[in-house]
Amino acid sequence: MAEHRPDEKLTATYFNFSPIKGFFDNDLSAPFFSQFACQTCGNNKAGKRFFCSATIGKAHTNKREKLEICEDCYGYFFN
Repeated sequence: MAEHRPDEKLTATYFNFSPIKGFFDNDLSAPFFSQFACQTCGNNKAGKRFFCSATIGKAHTNKREKLEICEDCYGYFFN
């Protein structure tokens, strides 16, 4: 089986990926169910999703965008 990789067309402008951690009762680091496509690989099957952020451009000071990504992409970026 091939290693899971995000789609380069979807991630071309994103850099500095970071998992989003929860605050108190609102735990954004926990997986949740979603029917939306993964924003980094395009997988449109319903399933577990995680929130992460990434900068638009290479500089760490650039604007960050919140992304909803699948379990496989989460493992690719953060394991």
